[in-house]
Amino acid sequence: MNKKTNIRFIILIVGVIVLGFFITSVLNYKASNNIIQKDAENITKLTAMTIFAEIQNELTKPIFVSLTMANDSFVKSWLAEEDKQDLETITRYLKGIKDKYGYSSVFLVSGNSGNYYNTEGILKKISTEDSHDVWFYEFVESGKDYALDVDTDQANEDTLSIFINSKILNVGDTNASVIGVGLEMREIQSILAYYNNLLQLDILLIDTKGFVQVATDDSVIENINYFSQLDNPGMKERILDNKEDFEVLRLEGSINNNYVFTKYINDLEWYIVVKNNPEAFHSALFRQQLVNLAIVIVVVLMVVFITVMLTRRYQRRIMQLATTDVLTGLFNRRAMGEDLNQKLAEADKTGKPFCLFLFDIDNFKKLNDAHGHIAGDEALARTANVAREFLKKSTIYRLGGDEFAGMIDQDIVGAEGMLEELRNRIEKDEELSAYQLTVSIGLSEYVSGQSQDQLMYRTDQAMYRAKEIGKNKVVS
Repeated sequence: MNKKTNIRFIILIVGVIVLGFFITSVLNYKASNNIIQKDAENITKLTAMTIFAEIQNELTKPIFVSLTMANDSFVKSWLAEEDKQDLETITRYLKGIKDKYGYSSVFLVSGNSGNYYNTEGILKKISTEDSHDVWFYEFVESGKDYALDVDTDQANEDTLSIFINSKILNVGDTNASVIGVGLEMREIQSILAYYNNLLQLDILLIDTKGFVQVATDDSVIENINYFSQLDNPGMKERILDNKEDFEVLRLEGSINNNYVFTKYINDLEWYIVVKNNPEAFHSALFRQQLVNLAIVIVVVLMVVFITVMLTRRYQRRIMQLATTDVLTGLFNRRAMGEDLNQKLAEADKTGKPFCLFLFDIDNFKKLNDAHGHIAGDEALARTANVAREFLKKSTIYRLGGDEFAGMIDQDIVGAEGMLEELRNRIEKDEELSAYQLTVSIGLSEYVSGQSQDQLMYRTDQAMYRAKEIGKNKVVS
C-alpha cells in the first residue's frame, strides 16, 4: 500500500468516524431534549460522571508518577547516603521529572536531614515550628503510602496547589522521607469552571470531613465545610456511606428538580459534589454538542482511543500477573479468595449447592529429594494439567507449594465421585507413574451462612484426615 493510498485510507477512516460522531451527536441532541423535559436528574448525573472522569484522569497520573518516584532505586540509594551525595544529582533528577510531565513543582523532603529539595536545590529545612511543614509530620504519621494536600507552594510564589505526597521507606534510615509533585490549583479549577459556565453547575471537591479542597473560588478552599451547609444532617451520612455509586440528593423544599450529585473518588479520597440548575440545560445543551463535536477528532481519536486501549492492555496484563501462578498457569491464592467470596454470595442467593476441595501431593518432599526440583516442578505442572483437563467446568487454583484447590457445582455426593475419579487419574497418569505420585483430597460442601475461613478450615481438616488414614484418599 503506497503513501497516497495510506492517506486516502486514513482520510476515509477519519471521515467515517467524524460522520458517525456527527450523526450520533445529532441523535443525542434530539434525544437529550426529550430527556430534559422528563428528567433533569439524568442530565446532571451524566454531566457529573463526565466531570468525575476528567478530574480522576487529571489527578490519577500524578499519583502514579509520585508513587513511581517513591519506589525509584536511585532516590532510595541517594537518600541512604545523603550526607555524601552531590546536591546537583538530586536536583537534576527532580528537574527531569518536572520538565517531562510539566508539573509546577517536584520535591523531596528527607526524613533524616529535614532538607526540603526542589529543582533549584535546598528550599529550606523543615521544622515542627513552621505551619507550612505540618503536612509532612501528619502525613508520615498517617500510615498512608500517598496522600493529597492542598497548600500554597512556597517555591512557586505561594501559588495555591495540590500536592501529591508519597512516602519513601526502606532506604536504611529510621525516618520516612517524602517525595512528590505539585499541580497548580487552577489546572483543576479550569475543568470545574468549564462545566460551571457551560451548564451553570455548582461543582466542588470536598474531603471526607466536608472541607472544600477544590472550587472555582479560592476563598472557599479549606475554609468552608460543605456538610455544615446541608439542611438535613442525614444527607452527610448518605454521602459518606456511599463509596461505590453516585449519591443523588433531592434538596429540601426544591420545586424545580434541583438535585445534588456526589461521587467518591477512591484514588483521591475526596468527593465530587455537583448541584444542578435545570433552567440552564436547554440553552447549554446545544453549545455542549457543538463543543463535543469539535473536540472529537482531536481528543477522542488521538487521546481517548489510544489511552483507553493501552490502559486496558496493561491492566489486563497486570491483573493476569497478579492472579496467575507462573509454573502451572493456574489461578493463584489471591484469585481463589476473590472467586470464593463471589461463590459464597451466589450460593446464599440461589441456594444451589457447591463444594470446595483441597489436595496436595503425597510425599512431595521425597520426590524433590530423590529426583530434584526440576522433576518436582514437572510433576506439579503435570498434576495441574490432569486436574484442569478432567474438571473442565471447574476452576483449579494453586495455593502454593504442592497444594491445590477448586470448586465444584455439585452436592457432596456428586463432588466426591468426581474427585475420586480425579484421584484415580492422577495415580495412573503415564507421566506421573514414574514417580508413583498420588494425592490426598479433602472435600466439604458449603453450608449457608458459613464464612470463607470456616469453609476453608473444614476442607483443610478433611484433607489432613485423608493423609492420616493412609493418603491417596478422598475424605469429606
